Amino acid sequence: MIKINNWSVGGNNNPYIPPECRTLHLSGIVFNHPKIADGAQVTTSAIIDAKKRIVYTTSGSIYILGKISKSYRKYLHDIRPNWNWRIPITIIR
Repeated sequence: MIKINNWSVGGNNNPYIPPECRTLHLSGIVFNHPKIADGAQVTTSAIIDAKKRIVYTTSGSIYILGKISKSYRKYLHDIRPNWNWRIPITIIR
């Protein structure tokens, strides 16, 4: 399984795209990716599902979340004081 360290979640904030059509993606450093060298910085395709620390993307890749980016963790702590590191990404349907 592909591991992603130093990860954060980003999104498409284009004001011309309706909020319900915007996507989220992971950015971070990957290991065990079949096509990308270990230690490479990547931005994934859109996140379609997340279960605990496993994230599924539109490309079909499955990522296991390693260590979170320190700056992203601080950001989450500031905006979501009850953020749960065991279930770090919440998909709203």
